[in-house]
Amino acid sequence: MKNLKLSATAVAVGVALSSFGSAAFAADNGKATATNVAFADFTPVEYTTKEKPNVIVITMDDLGYGQLPYDETSFDPKTMENREQVATFKIDPQKAIEAARNSTPTLRSLMDDGVRLSQGYVAHAMSGPSRAAIMTARQPSRYGVYGNTDSQDGIPTSETFLPELFQNYGYYTACVGKWHLSKITNIPVPEEQQTRDYHDNFVTYGDEPGQPQNRGFTYFFGFHPAGTAYYNSPALFENREHVKAEGYISDQLTEAAIKAVNRADAIDQPFMLYLAYSAPHLPNDVAAPDVYQSKFNTGSKTADNYYASVYSVDQGVKRLLEQLDKNGQLDNTLIFFTSDNGAVIDGPLPLNGAQAGYKSLTYPGGVHTPMFMYWKGKLKTGKYDKLVSAMDFYPTALDAAGIPVPEDLKLDGVSLLPYVNGKNKGNPHEALVWLTSFSHWFDVRNIPFWDNYHKYVRFESDHYPHNPNTENLSEFTYTVRTNDYQLIYTAEDNATRLYDLRDLQLKNDLTMDKPQVVEQLKKIARDRLNESVAPLNQINQPKYQKIVDALAR
Repeated sequence: MKNLKLSATAVAVGVALSSFGSAAFAADNGKATATNVAFADFTPVEYTTKEKPNVIVITMDDLGYGQLPYDETSFDPKTMENREQVATFKIDPQKAIEAARNSTPTLRSLMDDGVRLSQGYVAHAMSGPSRAAIMTARQPSRYGVYGNTDSQDGIPTSETFLPELFQNYGYYTACVGKWHLSKITNIPVPEEQQTRDYHDNFVTYGDEPGQPQNRGFTYFFGFHPAGTAYYNSPALFENREHVKAEGYISDQLTEAAIKAVNRADAIDQPFMLYLAYSAPHLPNDVAAPDVYQSKFNTGSKTADNYYASVYSVDQGVKRLLEQLDKNGQLDNTLIFFTSDNGAVIDGPLPLNGAQAGYKSLTYPGGVHTPMFMYWKGKLKTGKYDKLVSAMDFYPTALDAAGIPVPEDLKLDGVSLLPYVNGKNKGNPHEALVWLTSFSHWFDVRNIPFWDNYHKYVRFESDHYPHNPNTENLSEFTYTVRTNDYQLIYTAEDNATRLYDLRDLQLKNDLTMDKPQVVEQLKKIARDRLNESVAPLNQINQPKYQKIVDALAR
């Protein structure tokens, strides 16, 4: 990282420096001083951006644990024997394994040269709350978010997002890709432009309080809803301006990410980039450009489309790394990677590998994701096998940059740096807790819906199928994981089950054998419940009460 030309040292005051006018900074001695702050209780903290690391958080959308070469156990054909599949994605297990192995050579290289967080979990099995937890380093139940239904009006503005702190300390901050953290309004495109795929049919606006620029990002390019079309998306925005889609969405997002890092280089600032690719989230009915598509021949066109979208992200990351290297930024860039949740049954094998469960469930397949960190020469490379969370990205990034966590923030995430580098031999987390929705929308129970959904979108049927497993029609769970066990309570059947943490297929219920462990983990869930607030959305409050009642017993 090159030194800052105008302000190698900044005064961090706990308010956004971006709100200061240029006259607020004196450059004659290389220092910046806030001159328009009139707080009697403010304590200035001197901070230099010289040699500070860049930070990139990369997320993929609905990428399964087994759909890239992350864990060899995912490629055991025995775990795929007689596996139920959505009809359009049916492929031979060996073809699936080959496609998954070939999908991410760049990401594989970063994993090999970084730290695989082999017990890495996201804080929710659905996109909105999972991403909110990354941005806040706090369990979403602390601010009333138990599912996408609660987050549909945006994440409360009382929460401090990670880029706000980086921006306060002189970083250039950029968000590229999927936002899904603000209240949205859908405006239909002209009827003659509409298709049966809803991703084609709406210009989706994010509300002003939830705009990325109001949550700490200097620059935004991307989309506000849960998903977008791969071509001709009507939902793209650059900052607050509605813009035209150009080519394949992964490529356009890569171009925006390169633009952001080049901007940081031009103004001589370290940067924090949140790069949230849309792939491989549905729709998967169109082919990728041939440079990606030609690599896959699984026997299913839809599966080829899926894996080509994964590969497009990998190659986009490759292009970004090459640009960082050209700019002289790469060697001092800390990179985090995760999927926002597990794979959807509406996708190709190996899905979530040997794990039970899918997106929207707190079973391993829903929340145990491919997760890693990379920072050239700064991390002890290899596998780290203690319990970690995507919520840890936030404090780890701050620690790397030497930015203190504000005293009034109660974070659930912790800095992983002392743990992965071997300075701290303890556990980053004694336990992780999920108080969330528990929906079968994306698992095998809903295969009839997905089969008929594809028929509808492809005009093979005029009937839009009923979905009996939406989040609003589903119940809640409390789930606790320690470094040894996982306890999963499901309100739908009022059942509590205990498994060894490494029993990823949930085959051996230990509830009767280890009643003391069950009670210990229930107490952890009860303590977290006492620190949480009721759901923001009224429809979830009766479901939440069932969890309260279950933990009171």
